[in-house]
Amino acid sequence: EQVQEQVQEQVQEQVQEQVQEQVQEQVQEQVQEQVQEQVQANEKTNDAAPLETSAATGFGVETLGRRIADRLRAEMENGEIVPSTAVRCQESLREANDALRRALALLDGALFDEVLVAAEIRVALDRIGLVVGAVHTEDLLDRIFSRFCVGK
Repeated sequence: EQVQEQVQEQVQEQVQEQVQEQVQEQVQEQVQEQVQEQVQANEKTNDAAPLETSAATGFGVETLGRRIADRLRAEMENGEIVPSTAVRCQESLREANDALRRALALLDGALFDEVLVAAEIRVALDRIGLVVGAVHTEDLLDRIFSRFCVGK
């Protein structure tokens, strides 16, 4: 009898735990749906309103993407973004990538030369600087090559 009572208690506890978990999941889903509905309503009225996102769950990421695309389209239509700027940025980033690849090739090569590697990194930083509007090559190069001992 005691064994039977213990089994019944354990079963009841497990059932209660499962019910509680299901209720919590349902409540959480309902809350997320309500928040999403509110976010969508806010989107329609004000695209500058704060937007909740989560990289972990993906919540709000699609909405963020739409909002960014809509804003860019609107700015292009108003002439606020010059299409040639995007082309120049793409070209600068391609040149930076090429310079970094050359620097890596120099590092992997038999004729390693710090000066040539530094020159390629400087080219990459200059090209990235064109995109972001600022270049601090000396500081970055000092940090990168602080580990190297340049011969006298």
